[in-house]
Amino acid sequence: MTTPLASQSSNTVLMVRPAAFGYNEETAANNTFMRRAKRLSPKQIVERAVREFDGMVAALRTAGVEVLVVRDSELPLKPDAVFPNNWFSTHGDGTLITYPMYAPTRRAERDNPVVPSLSSVREITRRIRLEGYEREEQFLEGTGSLILDRVNRVAYACTSERTHSGLAARWASLMDYELVLFGATDEEGVPVYHTNVIMAIGSTQVVICLESVNAADRDRVRARLAESGRAIIDISFAQVKRFAGNMLEVVDGGGLRRWAMSTQAHGALSDLQRQVLSLEGPIIHSDIEAIEQLGGGSARCMIAEVYLPRRSE
Repeated sequence: MTTPLASQSSNTVLMVRPAAFGYNEETAANNTFMRRAKRLSPKQIVERAVREFDGMVAALRTAGVEVLVVRDSELPLKPDAVFPNNWFSTHGDGTLITYPMYAPTRRAERDNPVVPSLSSVREITRRIRLEGYEREEQFLEGTGSLILDRVNRVAYACTSERTHSGLAARWASLMDYELVLFGATDEEGVPVYHTNVIMAIGSTQVVICLESVNAADRDRVRARLAESGRAIIDISFAQVKRFAGNMLEVVDGGGLRRWAMSTQAHGALSDLQRQVLSLEGPIIHSDIEAIEQLGGGSARCMIAEVYLPRRSE
């Protein structure tokens, strides 16, 4: 099936099968979700991450989502390669954007064969390369930093070391989006490193932790979201810690819009929240506990949506 250009969600996604997954000291500098593994060897960590990755791919494919899998190259070691949504994004007009990354180890992910794989099956008519801003220490980590209302062309972003406000404004100008910038912190007052751990936008719903949004910005953000006509599902700090904000709406094989998330996030939601999020179809979820613990990211971070037009046969 072909997803309309103005669709919020896609039936096709891309995921990168990890070759050297592990705890990354560089990303741990400002990712408070990360925890070291105490009882697993590096080899066991990689093996478990691959099993979890394969399980998530299987769950999506069982639902009829088209999943393009690209294998991470063996060298250089890229412990976070399983999170491709941070370094590239695609758009329905044929645009592919690559992004400047905070951690030097993550910049090598752009050398994985993702773009060639995409270009073999999809039309890329415009390339925007923002990685040069790394020289100025300005970072913008894809759809980790930017939560996109693709229908209304609004981008939401909380500023942090990984989300530079000026560069976000530059992105919005290039893509003809309205930008809604705000501040957000966790319970300890630490800036939220990626917007997508506290916020997810679907076609008819938006999940957000409003208590994490700075008080000075909260009413403005809530009002702008309400203007879109979506139901606002407010989650708590405790639910954010279990990755309930890190979910993604996808289109299944029957054309239904369904939310994809981790099993931990699914368990963190209340019965009512799960019921509301399942209005079109059952939630898709899979256990990715090791990836969440060591990588500090969850299902949404693992899934890069593909909106590029299909190549003509």
